[in-house]
Amino acid sequence: MLAAETAQTDGVVAIAGAARLLADLRGLPHALVTSASRDLAHARMDAAGLPMPGSAVTAEDVARSKPDAEGFVAAARALGVDPADCIVVEDSANGIAAGLAAGMRVIGVGPHAAEGEPTWLVTDASGIHHVARDGCLRHPRRPAADGRIAVTIG
Repeated sequence: MLAAETAQTDGVVAIAGAARLLADLRGLPHALVTSASRDLAHARMDAAGLPMPGSAVTAEDVARSKPDAEGFVAAARALGVDPADCIVVEDSANGIAAGLAAGMRVIGVGPHAAEGEPTWLVTDASGIHHVARDGCLRHPRRPAADGRIAVTIG
């Protein structure tokens, strides 16, 4: 069944702005946290035309999946970053709950994200933009009039 699911990538597309966000994060600590297997995550990222982050926490790496915080805590540990300094970008209520339970701030993306009560909410990933690389991570500013959130990361 896993092989069939991995081979089935019809309709898998990137969320608007995801490629730019991942490009902005290049060279900075970031990870993919997913309930999918490693092979399925690679297949979906490839189908969406997105680069796979160098660090990933997948179904094989945790005993409990979202909404449990285990995956996000493991990712922060692997990156050497305090969970309180992490910002999660999530599109599901379970993922948002997991990020919040890990002590992280969460940017909810998309139409179903509001159900998870994220820290901030944007329509798509183009609503998140990187403004500086100065060695610090700061809270995103409140959304601007156009709904975009500025995140200073370093």
